[in-house]
Amino acid sequence: MLNSPWLDLRGSRLERTVLTQVLDVVGGVAPRLVVSHLGRHYGEALHAATGGEWDYDLAWKPHGFAVRAGFVRTVRRGHARVARGLAVDCPVLVLASDAAGPDDRRHDALLTTDSVLDPAQIAARAPLLGPDVTFVQVSGGAHDLALSPAPARERYLEEVRRFLAARLGG
Repeated sequence: MLNSPWLDLRGSRLERTVLTQVLDVVGGVAPRLVVSHLGRHYGEALHAATGGEWDYDLAWKPHGFAVRAGFVRTVRRGHARVARGLAVDCPVLVLASDAAGPDDRRHDALLTTDSVLDPAQIAARAPLLGPDVTFVQVSGGAHDLALSPAPARERYLEEVRRFLAARLGG
């Protein structure tokens, strides 16, 4: 079960091609070099201390953090493997929001759109994971569907239960 999996880089064609090639080289020689920072807006919208619904350990899920060249290199190599097709030999459930929101600023739909990844990319890449993939879009879902507001969270949980019941005979 994959909850809004990161299967491709959100961004322009230039970022997804040329920048990927540059960071593949840089990440090999300077893996700890900071090349970007993950925005704080999504995490702040979720966390109770900053007005959200959830109280979780910020050491495990910080509001924002430095993005390093070696990390990007590794992730993009994984994205390339997915793009070539994988052969996951068990049933896979992939869930994603039904809409993308801006990832570069705070906005009113942070918790009802995926403002981290692009759900269209998730939908396009999901079938490449293996021969038995079920893709479900969750209307009004945030990036982390389990942390979405109701009713999207309930829909997400129901889809997981339905998939498990169908596959496990329960």
